Amino acid sequence: MQTSILKEKAYELGIDMVGIVAAEDIDRYAGLPVTWQNSKLKKTTDYLENAKSVIVLGFGIWDDVFDLTVHKDSRWTYPGEMILSVHQRDMALALQREGIQVYAGYPLISHKYLAQLGGLGAMGKNSMIVTREFGTRVRFRCIITDAVLEYDQPFTEDLCGSCTECIKACPVGALTEYVVDQKGCMVGRHIKEEYVKPNILAKYEPQITTHSHLMCRECQKVCPY
Repeated sequence: MQTSILKEKAYELGIDMVGIVAAEDIDRYAGLPVTWQNSKLKKTTDYLENAKSVIVLGFGIWDDVFDLTVHKDSRWTYPGEMILSVHQRDMALALQREGIQVYAGYPLISHKYLAQLGGLGAMGKNSMIVTREFGTRVRFRCIITDAVLEYDQPFTEDLCGSCTECIKACPVGALTEYVVDQKGCMVGRHIKEEYVKPNILAKYEPQITTHSHLMCRECQKVCPY
């Protein structure tokens, strides 16, 4: 499948942004620690033996359901992610029909680095990817393939400049430039059931049902993009 046709197909399936990255480029980050999972980033070949390219799929967020987290049986799930999984599956099936081998799960590789390498956005001062189209209100999935494709140029522009609105907006002071304190961020603390002041939770991570709440989005709301 030609890269241009691949991207057209992705847009037809409702995917907002598409980038193509050489597997060897993202594999350079393998071994970096993933603190919140107490693990390390893996290589694409850990998921697909003959990995050659990674297709990065970007989705603009249009509803608060994507910030909803639900607790059941000692686990947290994210209902909005199911919507993304449907689009990811449909794209993977389209590739398989062309004879391309794919891995379309959620691999332990950095989707932030993928988005940068695929030309979709820049790392923001709130440690999230900032895009011109959607700001930080964007989610990423990927498909690892054995196809050799045309690779996009990395995103090198600094979209933040002197802006520090996200840092000032954080209600618990967990942000410094391009770094988030994972032990301080209330999103992680709440999910880990660590103590956060009840009035802070009520304002920034409101309970929706007995077992669900919205995650804090203050640093995203103030982004000029």
